[in-house]
Amino acid sequence: MQSNWYAIQVRTGSEKLICEKIIQVVDGKLYQECFVPLAEYIMKRDGEYQKRIRPLFPGYLFIITDCIEQVSAQLSKISAFKRVLKSDTIFTPIEQEEADLLAGLYDDTYLVRLSRGMIVNSKVIILSGPFQGKEGLIKKIDRHRRTALVEMSMMGRPMEIQIPLEIVEKIS
Repeated sequence: MQSNWYAIQVRTGSEKLICEKIIQVVDGKLYQECFVPLAEYIMKRDGEYQKRIRPLFPGYLFIITDCIEQVSAQLSKISAFKRVLKSDTIFTPIEQEEADLLAGLYDDTYLVRLSRGMIVNSKVIILSGPFQGKEGLIKKIDRHRRTALVEMSMMGRPMEIQIPLEIVEKIS
């Protein structure tokens, strides 16, 4: 049985904390999972490259449920909770295609690992990682920051996110 995915907007920086509170407060029978998709970025600090784990969608977490009305009622008990995303007055699940794409990017800890690729004659080729085969989503590459700007559809709207991508070679 396939359940619906819902996006919950929270204060940026509090994603993990709110997700933990939801797990504590909301009846576990009402939802399958509550999680914050994370991404593994490579950043340069004090001349050294270090891995940093950050939310893939700052200010959002996700819950998988078929009982969103009951979940929403219990979410009101959490003081820092903002809102479940809606269209007008109806709670709007993420499209199945969007949920499948997102689920295909992260591992069992909800982490999107670093993809590695190369540029051949101005064309990006992903050699390894979760974005292998999804090169068409990439809009712009920042080789210095080791990221790519990707356009994904979320709740029927285009959304740009930064994904971890290291370009290991460029061939003209």
